[in-house]
Amino acid sequence: MTPAVIIAGLAVFLTAALWHGIVTRRYTVRSDKITGRIRITLVSDLHSRAFGKNQRYIMAKIKRTEPDIILLGGDIYDFLASRPPKSAEQFLDAAARVAPVYYVTGNHDMVLLRRQPWLKQSIAARGITVLDNKYAELSMNGSTIIIGGVDDPGANRKGDTPEYQQKLEDSWRANIGSYFDKLEEDRTYKILLSHRPEKTDIYARLPFDLILSGHAHGGQWRVPLILNGFYAPHQGFFPKYAGGLYEYAGKVHIVSRGACVHLLPPLILPRIFNPPEIVAIDLKPQNP
Repeated sequence: MTPAVIIAGLAVFLTAALWHGIVTRRYTVRSDKITGRIRITLVSDLHSRAFGKNQRYIMAKIKRTEPDIILLGGDIYDFLASRPPKSAEQFLDAAARVAPVYYVTGNHDMVLLRRQPWLKQSIAARGITVLDNKYAELSMNGSTIIIGGVDDPGANRKGDTPEYQQKLEDSWRANIGSYFDKLEEDRTYKILLSHRPEKTDIYARLPFDLILSGHAHGGQWRVPLILNGFYAPHQGFFPKYAGGLYEYAGKVHIVSRGACVHLLPPLILPRIFNPPEIVAIDLKPQNP
């Protein structure tokens, strides 16, 4: 094998590994509670990144999915001063013009809320439904669904003590069930939007059919067919819920790999074989 061939092969490999164009990941979920197709587009972990002027690149991808609803899985904003909120606001404005939008906070959004307590009101003023520990019912295409959403359980910020973080976690765990206790006997198809994918022990006990999350950034490094993710926030190395579709306790859990390119402090890592993504989910009747 000549040096030229080796160099060309290496160039192709690195291009594929480090390519950061947006991809669309598609899933189909079937249920006997669904009578007409509903298409959901899930976007998570934008982290105030700009995809072209007025977010035109990511919005073109979203429009091509032809969503009935758009769900935002947290960390659309970023608390780092180097990433101003303008790009996040441009994205929210553009998304609200495409389809009904539902939003939950991520850990970065929760940190930002400490500085800007009016953040949720600003999002709601754009015509976006903020699901902060509550739910909404909607009907379309012959199906009725319920969408619930919870605030992120913690806001990791420099100076926060482990005791403070544990207090937030304990409160979140103690209260999350009470937000949705009225849904226990409801036969309507139910979706939970919650930023953290690793809280499966809690989600398993809640009355939802489909759980949608982000936060893991796809595990940053992937090796196709071998390693699904190398490192994820709050899961550490070799995370179980890095991205993809998981099933447990009779539920389906879809984890978005997110739209942000780099993992944030303490580890600054490029994404490898792990391009930013949006997720399109078709809810369909059990029998085609």
